[in-house]
Amino acid sequence: MGILEKKTSYLYSCVMSIAVVVLLMIISPTQAHSSACCVEPGTWNKPVTVPKENLKTLIHSLKFPERVYANCPGAETAGFCVNRPDTQEENNLFSDQYKISISLSDQHWRFDFRENNKRVGSLILSIPEKGTSVSMDTNLEQKKESCVTLYKELQIENDLNGTGIFAPDMVAGVSYRLIIQGDGTHCDDHFKRFILQIEGPENNSTEERQLYYYFYGFFGNTSN
Repeated sequence: MGILEKKTSYLYSCVMSIAVVVLLMIISPTQAHSSACCVEPGTWNKPVTVPKENLKTLIHSLKFPERVYANCPGAETAGFCVNRPDTQEENNLFSDQYKISISLSDQHWRFDFRENNKRVGSLILSIPEKGTSVSMDTNLEQKKESCVTLYKELQIENDLNGTGIFAPDMVAGVSYRLIIQGDGTHCDDHFKRFILQIEGPENNSTEERQLYYYFYGFFGNTSN
């Protein structure tokens, strides 16, 4: 082998070695990330407290829909579980869906409800000091999977105020529960739906709360 051929061979070997090193540098972090994000079947995580600032960051990052649906299991009046015998005629105005617009501030989340392009009422949710996050593998099938997707849920509860069609029920002790639902891995979240429940004050004898309103809607394409 001539000197030129030896130099060419040596140069080729160096280039290939560098290429292999670069390739490993590119692939290894990805593999490490994938391994760290992988959720093993049967995973169940204890509830985690989410501080106020994190709640605000998450909620403000979500793309809320322009329409929500009302639902009240077992009730004839869609979405409105309250019984108002003295204002029964008003119940006929309640709809099974509403257009909404949402204003987010440092202290409140305001949901404005509209029907036929007319504002019919607002729910002003006070932001709590903390929320609760839960996540788990909900797949009950016996599948041989090395990695699964976690069901994820964020629960937020506090007091609120209401106007318009909600005003008659805004008494002391009324509270809301905002539930953010989605899925993901150890590394990312994909929230898809929210449920908003409004409950009356606690009954002194039964220690139970009456469900007043129940709404749900679906987020736009957002990832966190």
